Amino acid sequence: VEHVAGILTSQDFLNIAAAVGQGFLARGVTFENTAGPSMHQAVALRVGSDLSAFYECDMLAYQDTLYVHSNRQFFINCFVAGTVDFIFGNAAAVFQDCDIHARRPNSGQKNMVTAQGRTDPNQNTGIVIQKSRIGATSDLLPVQSSFPTYLGRPWKEYSRTVIMQSSITDVIQPAGWHEWSGSFALSTLFYAEYQNSGAGAGTSSRVTWEGYKVITSATEAQAFAPGNFIAGSSWLGSTSFPFSLAWVTLVGELLGRLLLSLSSELSRLASLLTNFLDRSVAALSSLLVGLRQASPLVFAHLAEVEPLRKRRSPVVGLRRVERRGEGARGDRGVRFRHLVERTQRREPESGAAAWNKIFYLY
Repeated sequence: VEHVAGILTSQDFLNIAAAVGQGFLARGVTFENTAGPSMHQAVALRVGSDLSAFYECDMLAYQDTLYVHSNRQFFINCFVAGTVDFIFGNAAAVFQDCDIHARRPNSGQKNMVTAQGRTDPNQNTGIVIQKSRIGATSDLLPVQSSFPTYLGRPWKEYSRTVIMQSSITDVIQPAGWHEWSGSFALSTLFYAEYQNSGAGAGTSSRVTWEGYKVITSATEAQAFAPGNFIAGSSWLGSTSFPFSLAWVTLVGELLGRLLLSLSSELSRLASLLTNFLDRSVAALSSLLVGLRQASPLVFAHLAEVEPLRKRRSPVVGLRRVERRGEGARGDRGVRFRHLVERTQRREPESGAAAWNKIFYLY
């Protein structure tokens, strides 16, 4: 099933707000549950379709906005807004280039962006937010200090969520994550962050749970990009939606690290090249100066040679050739006479050049 455009409200929930089957695609659709923040759970969209993808879609509600129920799911350039656990479930879901914003909740409530529900450590499920923007809606921004917002909390024992290469504003508390109930799942969950930016991305004050970590290896992070985590290379191309696979990111990071590690060496090479060019320019300048100084000597030498050339005037030379031609026997004398006659018919300057040719050949 593919929806091209539309707005789905709470009145449509029972009919079409659940995506099931295989290969569900939605583009430019707004899924909205209009129940306010006081109505407790108010799901805008429940997705259980394997190989499902959403492009330029909006999911709007308050508590439990988007239920990523099961199977492999991909969200690209989407907008998700809510309050408590507003992205939750046990699918293998990747959000890429999405805007994920917390809204103003009820008084006394805390916002939780995610509540992932993995129940077994062997399940290949989890929520991955990559190259996205985590922030606040306009109704929360002025009062965000009164409503703490966190990246997530563990709904189930082996909850798994990864935030990577995303921008995080200061709407997120320095601790980053929040417990579900006491110490439940804090040692068995897997929460990780990798190369995030923004005022809320600092990890120095993050939780110190056993299950939380900051990923520092590009190879480890690659496992959570769509190419690997949801086997995106085998099916995302058929959706016609844009996407970015892991190898592009990994290559870029490796090249970046390589350039960073070689920066001092590159600077040294640049300095050597600059010095070489400076020396080359100086040498060329010296050569030009030398040529200028040598020019008078060259012209003086030519001045000494020129009188000798003038003695061999075209007329005298031709006469000498002619005389030598007359003294020759047979065809040789005729051949030189023809050359002399042909030379005399040319222009004087050309005649001199021709004479030289005749004279030296003879």
